[in-house]
Amino acid sequence: MLIVIAGISQGFANAIRKHLAISKIRATTIASAIMLLNSIFCFPFMLLDFRITHDVGVWIFTIGSVIAFALSLSFLIKSYQKLDLSTATIIHRSDVLFIAAFGVLILSEQLNTHQIIAIIMLFFSILVVMYENHRFIFLGIPHMQ
Repeated sequence: MLIVIAGISQGFANAIRKHLAISKIRATTIASAIMLLNSIFCFPFMLLDFRITHDVGVWIFTIGSVIAFALSLSFLIKSYQKLDLSTATIIHRSDVLFIAAFGVLILSEQLNTHQIIAIIMLFFSILVVMYENHRFIFLGIPHMQ
């Protein structure tokens, strides 16, 4: 049930981001504001069980994750400025394919047959969404050959 609530919340958040993206505010400004407000909102929860690790590896991965998230959010907001919300969000959800690939390559996770079939279906579904007017939408830019 929590995953359904998370999906509904994410859908609502994406609709708000699309609304912000069509304004004249820069995508990086919107992404920075979102991340700052997320930090402020999460700060009280951090105090409930406050622990800081001294493991350098954890900090390197944390910083890398923050940078990757910032880039992802900035590019997503930029794509909202050029594409419909539904198209941009579906293409952005290609992250599932990369998450699965990184899970296998980096974490040595195993995929069963159903998961492999689902990944292949997702890949082709995203290609179908990206194909518009006999051309592929590339880098959030419609009608690019």
